[in-house]
Amino acid sequence: QSINESGVPAFISNTAGTYVCNHLLYQVLHLLRQEQPACRAGFVHLPWLPEQVKEGKAEVFTLPLDKQVKGIQAALHAIIQA
Repeated sequence: QSINESGVPAFISNTAGTYVCNHLLYQVLHLLRQEQPACRAGFVHLPWLPEQVKEGKAEVFTLPLDKQVKGIQAALHAIIQA
């Protein structure tokens, strides 16, 4: 919500890099549960940069780096305030 409120488009995706992203998240959560049980963690999947996508490639969401940074800053601010 805070990302969207900052003017950066964001949405929940249940298919963003399904296998690798899920594996990474669950491994981090497992490690933290063992090593730092009070620590919270999450995963944010960032889209491709426009310059990474071949011109004419349909249906690929891209977002410029400055917008991605703004969105992450908004998310971190919301997490810190929680």
